[in-house]
Amino acid sequence: MGENDDLSCADCDFMIEVLSRVRRRSLGRVSFERKIENVERHEPKLCRSRLLIQRKHEESEKNLRTPDFLGKGIMCVDVTVPASIAVGSHAWVEDSEVAWIDGEVVEVNDEEVKVICISGKTAVANIANVYPKDPEAPQCGVDDMTKLSYLHEPGILQNLKSRYDMNEIYTYTGNILIAVNPFQRLPHLYNNDVMEQYKGMSIGELSPHPFAIADAAYRHSFFVFFFQDV
Repeated sequence: MGENDDLSCADCDFMIEVLSRVRRRSLGRVSFERKIENVERHEPKLCRSRLLIQRKHEESEKNLRTPDFLGKGIMCVDVTVPASIAVGSHAWVEDSEVAWIDGEVVEVNDEEVKVICISGKTAVANIANVYPKDPEAPQCGVDDMTKLSYLHEPGILQNLKSRYDMNEIYTYTGNILIAVNPFQRLPHLYNNDVMEQYKGMSIGELSPHPFAIADAAYRHSFFVFFFQDV
């Protein structure tokens, strides 16, 4: 077995996080060894990676900055940059009939924004309730909403609607699967052939689907050292 058969960096990072959880749960070294043996018994490919995992685990112990695992040399910072609403820009404003409607900003006066909507009517709203719109967003939507320029309520709803109109009821947001009720049976999405396509595939390699989530959960269950509900 060559070096390419070992775990990837992403897999090792995942293992480090899990091992850190084990430490916090006070399972102890003996329990850790027992769990590793259980993994090796079910996944022979992991055997050569055992020393690497243990070594990276020991290194990670020296780099824990908080009780929660942040990763070696990585600080988690939440940075929110407000998007500017300027005259001529495209924006979303609330609408009593369709929830959100887009249009062009024609006037910005202190905290009030005037928008000419695509329906032809004029809307005036507080700038805190006006959200920027990406005019270059695909008309058919995106399969993973982390690809959106603006991940806010109107942007999410518009993307889900665009995909729903194309009979695409599943959409990712990272590794989270969002489903929209199709109000009809779709047997072609859940047959054995489709299930086989998703076996061993990482989330995002194929179209969003519950089979992708289920397969990832099943494979990751070999790495997790406590029971999970799937």
